[in-house]
Amino acid sequence: MGNIIFYNRNVGGSERFGFAVIYLLSMAETMILWEANRMVIKFCRKHFPSFAQTRQRLIRIAVGCFIVTLFIRTLNIYFYDATMLWGYRFPLEGYLHSIFVALLFVTIIAGIYEGIYYYTQWQ
Repeated sequence: MGNIIFYNRNVGGSERFGFAVIYLLSMAETMILWEANRMVIKFCRKHFPSFAQTRQRLIRIAVGCFIVTLFIRTLNIYFYDATMLWGYRFPLEGYLHSIFVALLFVTIIAGIYEGIYYYTQWQ
């Protein structure tokens, strides 16, 4: 939804795309990022499943999710720049802002996933 709020304007101020297009684009970006990070979490759970391996699992999830998110968001914004989808090129701050916001949400979601997993292991 950040695309709708921040980037959906022409130079003259009119919208470039309709709400439905932006919504579908945002949902596709979210699904790709979510599924890629979920794969990292599942991989770490498979290789470090026990309660005693929690620290190793958390470190690997954090590093893996950071790398995956950094890669996907950079690739995504590079696509925007290459196609000029929004009508302009993203500055470095645009890249950093996008990556930071994505990492913030990935951290929250991964924390919820791991909290539930940790609780079930603890029981």
